[in-house]
Amino acid sequence: MTGAWHLFRRYLGRQAVSVSTMALFLCLATGLTVLGPLIMGRFVDRLTAHGSAQELARLAYLYLVVAGVAGGVRIVAGYLTEAVAWRATNALREDLTAHLLRLPLGFFHHRSAGEMVERVDGDITALFGFLSGLAFKLGASVLLILGTLLALAWLSWPIMASLFVLTIALGLVLTVIRRQSGPLFQAEREENARAYGAIGEVLSARRDLQALGREQFGERRVWERLRTWAPRYIAAERRGYLLWCLILAVFGLETGLSYALGARFYLLGSLPLGSVFAVVAYTGMLARPFEAIRDQLEEWQRGDASAVRIEALLHESEERRPATLQAGRELSLELTDVTFSYHERPVLTSVTARLAAGERVAVMGRTGSGKTSLGRLAAGLYSPSRGVVRVAGMAPSGLGASALSGAIAYLPQEPFFFSGSIRDNVTGFLDSGGDDRIAGVMDDLGLSEWIRGREGLDTRLEAGALSLGERALLHVARILIRDPGLVILDEPTAALDPVREHHVLEVLDRWLRGRTAVIITHRPALLTMVDIGWRLVDGRLVAGAPEAASDEGAS
Repeated sequence: MTGAWHLFRRYLGRQAVSVSTMALFLCLATGLTVLGPLIMGRFVDRLTAHGSAQELARLAYLYLVVAGVAGGVRIVAGYLTEAVAWRATNALREDLTAHLLRLPLGFFHHRSAGEMVERVDGDITALFGFLSGLAFKLGASVLLILGTLLALAWLSWPIMASLFVLTIALGLVLTVIRRQSGPLFQAEREENARAYGAIGEVLSARRDLQALGREQFGERRVWERLRTWAPRYIAAERRGYLLWCLILAVFGLETGLSYALGARFYLLGSLPLGSVFAVVAYTGMLARPFEAIRDQLEEWQRGDASAVRIEALLHESEERRPATLQAGRELSLELTDVTFSYHERPVLTSVTARLAAGERVAVMGRTGSGKTSLGRLAAGLYSPSRGVVRVAGMAPSGLGASALSGAIAYLPQEPFFFSGSIRDNVTGFLDSGGDDRIAGVMDDLGLSEWIRGREGLDTRLEAGALSLGERALLHVARILIRDPGLVILDEPTAALDPVREHHVLEVLDRWLRGRTAVIITHRPALLTMVDIGWRLVDGRLVAGAPEAASDEGAS
């Protein structure tokens, strides 16, 4: 429970006033609920004593008022609880998402998109269910148990002592079961996330699976994950049903005990009939909080397991510390004995090279030679397994996020477009100096007519409706509106026809003046833009002239 309490202190502490108000309303609702059976007991006593109709009416009206006010207070307390829980968990979602976006790409090598969605949204949703239930159900239930026992003590100490012993014993057993159930629920949450990851992978690959006629492979992959998840889910649920059976058994004992002791004390004349009625009512009231506790303990287990996983994500090293880049527009790039591996499989081995400020290099090699990995290392998106990458004498991992994005522009091979306007997708949702600058870039790339035929820069993009060439041109536009000192381009014109490619290369050639550039390509047309060539062979770098980089053929 340490992880959950740590998160609660952090995010509930920001809402101290709301939390205090919520606690006040919960205490008030509990007090009014406990008062109800006392009023009814008094009503029974006055009825058996042949009290006046006016007195009985006053007690009846008082009971109705107390019950109505208690219901209203519970509604307000429930609303406050939900509001506090939503604000806390939404703030946690925001912080966790921002933290994940700052993690190096290597963190995501072993984790699918579906798994990460489940860990960010699914775990926090489970935590929200626990947080809202903790205050409104578990907290109110504990208060109701304490209030009920105090009322019973006021009516009859012997009956209260008997029920108190059973209640404490049940609480201790529930605590032991909860602690033993923790690993079960944590394992269930882990497998649940992996199952969602498998579903996400299959949905992402649906076109390829359909083209290959292998839809059954996707189904089999999902079923394999579900078969692994189901036993853990069943094991966790069994603990929940064990708690349910235990509470029913203890409640049966308490009910029988209250009836037996109440009848005995009534026959002995030490307890009036109204008090016996109140004792039985309070015994029935004890069942409700224990049922709520049982239900909430399942949320407790899931919430605690989710909190542990959230804490683990929050403690993943971001690897980037705030720093400034003391350099001009032209930035040097240096790789010293750099080795990089995927899943312990070496991709780059002992790569040592230097690119002076203002130089342009073409990186070529066969498919799988490590060209893209080298570009991502230079951009600071990956961290080397061994060796050092330096930009202007500094490791990219030592730059703050703003310094890194301002100094280095990376154009990946496969563009991604968000659901949003052309303006937002080209600028990355940031201020880029106004629409005139964006329009100038679009005009340079020959996209002005294409934009005017739509709704201008406010045109909403749907990635599936764009051709490969349109996606490539908009992708290039993203870096042309920036002013970096180091540029990494990964196959920037691969999706363009020769005429459009020639035009874009002229634009890029002008824009790259005064900038250091790493151009990853297998297209000979781009070699005219560079000063030197690097050829990758089996993860090792061979330097030379640009023409030499393509001697052995690249793909």
